[in-house]
Amino acid sequence: MTIRRGVLVILALLWVTAAAVVLAQDAVSISFSSWDTGVGGERNQNIIDQFSEETGINVTVETQEGAEDPAILVRMAAGTAPDVIQAGEFNLKRRALASEGGFLDLTALIEADEGFDPFTEYFPEVFNVGVIDGGVYAFNKDFATVAFYVNTDMFEAAGIPIPEEGWTYDDLVEMAQELTLDANGNNATSPAFDPENIVQYGWWHPDSWVRGWQAIPYSFGATLLSDDGLTATGYLNTEAVVQSMELYRDSVHTLHISPSIASIQAQPGVDLFASGQAAIRGPHGPWNLTEYSENPDLNFDLVPMPAGPEGRWSVICWAGFAVNRNTAHPQESYELVKYFATVGQNTFVEHALSANVAISDAAGKADDPLWGVFVNEISNLHPLDDLKTANWVECINTPVSNLLAAIQSEGGDALDIQAELDTIATEADTCLAQPF
Repeated sequence: MTIRRGVLVILALLWVTAAAVVLAQDAVSISFSSWDTGVGGERNQNIIDQFSEETGINVTVETQEGAEDPAILVRMAAGTAPDVIQAGEFNLKRRALASEGGFLDLTALIEADEGFDPFTEYFPEVFNVGVIDGGVYAFNKDFATVAFYVNTDMFEAAGIPIPEEGWTYDDLVEMAQELTLDANGNNATSPAFDPENIVQYGWWHPDSWVRGWQAIPYSFGATLLSDDGLTATGYLNTEAVVQSMELYRDSVHTLHISPSIASIQAQPGVDLFASGQAAIRGPHGPWNLTEYSENPDLNFDLVPMPAGPEGRWSVICWAGFAVNRNTAHPQESYELVKYFATVGQNTFVEHALSANVAISDAAGKADDPLWGVFVNEISNLHPLDDLKTANWVECINTPVSNLLAAIQSEGGDALDIQAELDTIATEADTCLAQPF
């Protein structure tokens, strides 16, 4: 009896072992690629671990060389790219529509997913970033809008009310003049003001960051490309764009209310707003909220974007997840992307904005006095010209960024902005026509 029981136990153990081997062989493994490292990478891994535990799908993780990693396109064409790939708005259209490889249109998988309708669950202004030429190529990870940070102590000292909805770029310049101080306490409106000894700038704007600057020409009535994304002439070089660049140039060279590129570079790694050297920072996203809130020497508030002659606009900074068109496991890859965009949003909303309306509301983002400013800007997001072309970075973003840097550097006051934009637009027309 004892021998027989022992045999039965051994047989049972053999059966369990064999079953486990079969299950292990049947378990699907997919690969995931992200540029997130450090804390961001840990967040992704925690979500993936939870996903694998719930679904039984194994996920291996690899790191991209930044959001613009060119190796991803090469690997997609070669059929060696990961199954699920993190993407940014800059490279989304190029990767989505690449003739060799590319991203998978998720529309059919969404339509077969009963009870799930991303078009109603997400802020449409955010979800539609992942919609290219009618196809859904990516679900949003997290995103940011842009607004303005203001040092409330500096405003109070100058006797200036905190800006409110409806303030304008003209108001911004006037406030920044009063808030810019030299070593003797003279502001930039004073005849005694010394622009060579500025200790407090009124306005610290992003020097050559095109995305932040874009909100200004949009508010001045410009778009930077034709609707088909093939023409820059007549769009990028209009008077509205010239005026938006003159605002940056004059703030540095004529009004002396903003630091030059050289003065910023003279203090590498120094945050002028956090260190008390700038009264206003923007357009800027929510990335410094935690850091600023924990700074005992900094009292600040957030205010909405100013209005220009043609209204008030903000812009989006976006990251999402897409599926490799050549994946051997489209359903499982879709499930991971969806998981990031649903359950995973409970993690992402802790440090950024979530496109999932219910999760954003549950986190109290809209009701928060600081985060709420960024949430409210969602309704003022201008459609990005970036998404009109797969050639945005090399044809538009790079030359415009270079020009923004040049006009804020030594000799920038002598540059003919109209002539520079005319040249960029002409060269962009040729560049935009190139296949991708």
